[in-house]
Order: sequence, then C-alpha cells, then structure tokens
Amino acid sequence: MKWLNVLGMTLQFFSFWFAAPEILGEDKLKHYEEKIKKYISNLPTLIFGVPSLILLFVFLSSNKAIESGGTGVFLLILAVIFRKKIRIKFEEKIMQPLLDKLIESEDKRQDYLRIASILFTAGFILSIVATILS
Repeated sequence: MKWLNVLGMTLQFFSFWFAAPEILGEDKLKHYEEKIKKYISNLPTLIFGVPSLILLFVFLSSNKAIESGGTGVFLLILAVIFRKKIRIKFEEKIMQPLLDKLIESEDKRQDYLRIASILFTAGFILSIVATILS
C-alpha cells in the first residue's frame, strides 16, 4: 500500500503546479514571467538528464547492466549535445505559448485550477485509502 500513498502524494504535488497560475494571478505572472521561463526552460535537460544519470549509476554499480549503462551514457551524451536546440524548441513551441495563455486567459487559469482540484482530491483519497488499508 506504500505505492498507493506515494501515488497520492505525487498527484497532490502536481496539483499545486496546476493551481499556481491562478494563485499568482495575471499581474504576478507577468512580473515573474522571465524567472518562470528560466526555471521551466531547464525541464528538457532534466527529462533527458535524470534518467540518463540513473541508468549510468546502474551501469557503474553493476557489471551486468552494460546495456542499461550504454543507454544511459547515450542519453546523457544526447542531452549534452542537443541541450541548446531542445531548449530553444521547447521554449518556442511549448513554454511561450503556454505562458501567454496563462497570463492572458482567466478561463485557462480556471481550467487549470479545476484540474488541480481533481488531482488534489484524487491524491488525498488515495492517501486515505492507503492509510486505512495499512
């Protein structure tokens, strides 16, 4: 049941990020836009880098995991080589349009708040169920 509790906490964690734009509001989002871009633009590096490092660690800790380690090294090299291109495309295609919609559209922020409430409630229920069953 530990995994059920972890899943519930993960849903609650993600719910915060969906609620944050509405909590901050339009003025604060405009004010923090550059800082938000700076932090979010590192997301592609994390998406490639963290699994790569995990696979590399598996490789280094076990001689039997050569295939996993090779994959980890390969992903890490790709992340380093294409980091700038991936970051630029991510900013142009995903991050900037999303930030523009969140800043300009109260309806979009309300939609995200609704998603956050669903995620938080589902996470809370999962955590309660895990606590009762354990």
